[in-house]
Amino acid sequence: MESRQLHYYRTVVEHGSFTEAASALHMTQPSLSLVVRRLEEEFGVTLLVRSRQGVRTTEAGAYLYATAVRVLEQMHSATEHLRSLAVGHAGRIVLSSAPIFNWEYLPRILSALRRQAPGLELAIQDPPPDQTVTAVIEGQADIGIVAGANLELLQQMHGDRLAMQVAMELPLKAVLPPGYASTSPRVSLAELRHESWLVPVANAKFPGLPELLEQFWRDHPATRPDTIQETATLQTALPLVAGGMGVALMPGTVRHMAQRSVIVREISETIPPLLAIVLWRKGEDSSPAVQRVVHLLTHPDLWDNTPR
Repeated sequence: MESRQLHYYRTVVEHGSFTEAASALHMTQPSLSLVVRRLEEEFGVTLLVRSRQGVRTTEAGAYLYATAVRVLEQMHSATEHLRSLAVGHAGRIVLSSAPIFNWEYLPRILSALRRQAPGLELAIQDPPPDQTVTAVIEGQADIGIVAGANLELLQQMHGDRLAMQVAMELPLKAVLPPGYASTSPRVSLAELRHESWLVPVANAKFPGLPELLEQFWRDHPATRPDTIQETATLQTALPLVAGGMGVALMPGTVRHMAQRSVIVREISETIPPLLAIVLWRKGEDSSPAVQRVVHLLTHPDLWDNTPR
């Protein structure tokens, strides 16, 4: 039994007439009758009772009709879904994204995906950056977005397994406690050297903000702070700053996370930015859905009009 036979049989039942069904199918009535007769011979049952008023189904015929409707609809659904998968309009993507991106950029990502691929399911994770790298390498996530300091070093470490692309620069801002005395729109890092600095703990698996700051302090020793407190992650420092425990440097997107709980100021010195780096697994197993989301994440329009 083939899907073509089921389609022909369903058409006969729904039209209640071989003549009308043959016309709808653009085939001759004898050819259509032969299809139904062969189905009856294959299963040894009578499917249709013919009369002057048309045709009606037997018990076996009614069962086959219900089966034909279900099978043909499932085949149509499967065909449409497979076509959507082929062009990246359907599927499931696990995105591992640093929390620093989620407030500002995640709504844009979700909105763009709803427009471009409404059948695509996106699951979000927000682990520390080294865990994002590991998750993508091991297949626990399909795509990662991390705030890194050194693309070249990251490529040396993981470029054999991961493809990477910088989506945008993330200029750093001074994040100060609510009671900070200065009202100037800019602050010098040299002025903050006597404050307690909150810096994420360095991680040998991922070059990030700690490495960027350490290099800057080596090049500008007058800005090196007297006291450095390590925090688990970049975002962990935010409530500590809000509570008056110290100061920090963070991307400007922190404004969306902190709202009015901290003061955000421009920096007088020229300091390299962090980089929003999109990464995904190399190889032929990259699905059309992954390719579509990567294209979206690396398209400049997604990152336009962001705070600097």
